[in-house]
Amino acid sequence: METETAAREDLATLSREELTRKYMSAMQEKEELADRLRTAAIEKDEMASQINWLREQLNVLRTRKFSKNSEQVSSLQISLFNEAEDTLDHALPEDLSEDEITKAVPVKKHKNRKISAGSLPVKEIHHELTDRSGMAELKPEKKDYLRYVKGYYYIERHIIHQYVKKDDANDEHTEVYSNTEGVPARLIEGSSVTSSVVAQIANEKYNLATPLYRMEQDCMRNGIPISRQNMSNWLIRCGEDYLGTVFDRMHSDLITDAKIIHMDETTKVVIEDRADGREKSYIWMAMTGKYEPSQMILYFYYESREHRHVEDILGHDYTGYLNSDGFGGYHSYPGAVCCGCWAHYRRKAYEAMISDDNIYSAYNKLHSADERRTFLDGHPSFKIKVALLEKIDQIMKLEPKEEKTSAEEIYQIRQEQALPLIEALFTWTRELEASIPPKSKLGEAVKYGSNEEQYLRNHLLDGHLEITNNRAEREGIKPYVILRKNELFSSTRRGAKYSAIYMTLIASAKLNGLNPQRYLEYELDFLSTKGLTDENVTAVLPYSKTLPAAVKASNI
Repeated sequence: METETAAREDLATLSREELTRKYMSAMQEKEELADRLRTAAIEKDEMASQINWLREQLNVLRTRKFSKNSEQVSSLQISLFNEAEDTLDHALPEDLSEDEITKAVPVKKHKNRKISAGSLPVKEIHHELTDRSGMAELKPEKKDYLRYVKGYYYIERHIIHQYVKKDDANDEHTEVYSNTEGVPARLIEGSSVTSSVVAQIANEKYNLATPLYRMEQDCMRNGIPISRQNMSNWLIRCGEDYLGTVFDRMHSDLITDAKIIHMDETTKVVIEDRADGREKSYIWMAMTGKYEPSQMILYFYYESREHRHVEDILGHDYTGYLNSDGFGGYHSYPGAVCCGCWAHYRRKAYEAMISDDNIYSAYNKLHSADERRTFLDGHPSFKIKVALLEKIDQIMKLEPKEEKTSAEEIYQIRQEQALPLIEALFTWTRELEASIPPKSKLGEAVKYGSNEEQYLRNHLLDGHLEITNNRAEREGIKPYVILRKNELFSSTRRGAKYSAIYMTLIASAKLNGLNPQRYLEYELDFLSTKGLTDENVTAVLPYSKTLPAAVKASNI
């Protein structure tokens, strides 16, 4: 009371100007205090929103790990580890000479340990002149070929008998006669390796996901002196000499002939890139739509996820349909009609629903429609999440399951049944968007649909289009993910590049109903003996109509 009285007496002594200044100062302090309170309130709301978002994330992860889950969402974007591909840059000696197999083994004094080919079975094939009357035989020439047949390795030794005329036996310049018919050409100059061995190694590594070091261990246990360094060298040399040309032709056919292309990408670790400061490199995948006459899957290694790599793959003039996820790099490609993935939209909606783990768990225990309806009425926010998922499911379930359904029939179903549901869905979500916290799983799902709407609608344009990009994930990305789980990393960009080529040929062979190992063996044999002409390359494409029946996959 005394303080208040004293303050009034002090004010009474002030002039009008001084009182005005004090009043204005007090009002300014009041405004500043109000601003601070408003800022604190905003920060509180943002913090609460962030906490809620983190709680939802935790709930989603907990539900995925511990609950039965009808949504089979594969974690495809985990970090990619692929075994080191030792390249020819290592300048390792060739393992296979004419008379022995040499394994380069790093030891303390940097010496090479040689292992005799005597541990392997040897099949001798003699090449003699039919008519050698009047001739004297010289020391024969021996050519060894390492072959693989149905589970075992052996040496195929071609012994080329050489002759001179008896009258010229002592003449150093005499002509030597021999029969070389049936002697195979070298797959790799200076090497005894054959297409059967390379095909077996490639199939084990890129189809069955067996790392090279495990193959080496298995070979050594069975007395087969083949090092993983040489396995790697053989793969890369065949990629450089033959298979890279086939890959280039497939790439050209993809962007020239395919009306529909599915694309996706996933991470890859390359030690050489890491040395340059890149934590992740990328494997990009492009494959034809299911109705395309030439079926193929192509893999590309690039050092980044930059948008420009889409153009690197599709070229400058592709004008077909591009089916992908919501990555902006695909949407920004000019010329192509981009089609979104409804499975990705559904995945966002599903994650929003399971983010309320306690509510989701309680709801899941209810069985009758009446019980669920009553429960949802008591949980309006959760009701919206369930409704979003159900509306998306209604649209996706209209897609015909019968493979015999024609593209024309699919187009008609979509126009008559799916289109009204899609219109209703996006009208509803546009009304919801303003009232939903953006930093929530539901907000993320609704925003995703809003951003992708124009692309999600594009599957309505043609019955040949698929409503999802599951084809890319299932047949293109998943095999690579399985491979990387069993591998370590690639040491060089060169190794990563040729890994992509082998994955391309093996995946495309399987897509066309071929046996990958038999196909690769035939392909290498054909090209190494007949040459890399346009006609020959066309003949060995995995979708070629002239491939022999022997390379077709067996049902046994």
